[in-house]
Order: sequence, then structure tokens, then C-alpha cells
Amino acid sequence: MKMKSNLYFLQMTYLIYRNTLLYFYNNNIYMSQLIQNKYEKEEFYEFLNKYCNLEKDKLIFNKAALKRAKLEKAVQPLCENLKNYYFPSKHFYLEREPLYKNIATIIRQLCKYLHIPYTSRIKYSKSKYEIVYIIFPEK
Repeated sequence: MKMKSNLYFLQMTYLIYRNTLLYFYNNNIYMSQLIQNKYEKEEFYEFLNKYCNLEKDKLIFNKAALKRAKLEKAVQPLCENLKNYYFPSKHFYLEREPLYKNIATIIRQLCKYLHIPYTSRIKYSKSKYEIVYIIFPEK
């Protein structure tokens, strides 16, 4: 008798868990260990469209794109704005020096959180390499 009640309990727990996840996913409530408040795609796309190269409906984030953003002093305001959304324990991602690898980490985190597909490509030049991110925005 006890075995049946344990099995029933496990089945009900699974159904509640699955339905909760479906509710969060269908209502665009994304669970994240980095971001505590909902961050809108429009803000992120605004930054990407302004500084990334557009190539056949793909956004290319590379060192040149970051340099453009740094020249217009847009990186620091982006990081300051994101502090309103990130958990306080994760603010160190936003407070680090704005090197390419650090900003690329933030871009990857936001893409993953917002369910924006992206891929990376390693570009070699004169025995040095650069990781280029190709972001596939929604149409």
C-alpha cells in the first residue's frame, strides 16, 4: 500500500513541476540564475542593431562592434542598466573591465536568457584569433 502512495506522490509532484515549467515558458517568464527581473528583448536588440554589423539578417558581434560601442560610451550605460535586472550576487559580471571577452559573456548570457539563437566562429589572423558571435534575431 505504501508503494502505491509513494508512486502517486511522485507522479503528482512531476505533473506540478512540469505544468509550472510550461506556464513559465509559455508566459515568457524565464527562470534564470543570473537575471531576477524580466528583461525585454527590445532593449537588447536596440543595442545590437546599433553597434553590430548586419550581414544577411544576422548580427555579427566582434571586437569592431565593441570598439564602436566603447567610442560612443554605450557599454557602461548598458551594464549599469542591467544591474536592475541581474541578481546582486551576479553584478561582478557587469562591474568587470569592459574587455571583449567580458562583454561577450554578457551578450551570450542575454541571448540565452531571451532565447535568441546565436553561434560563434573563430577567426584566425596572423597567429592570433578572435571569437566572433553570430546572432540570429527574430524577424
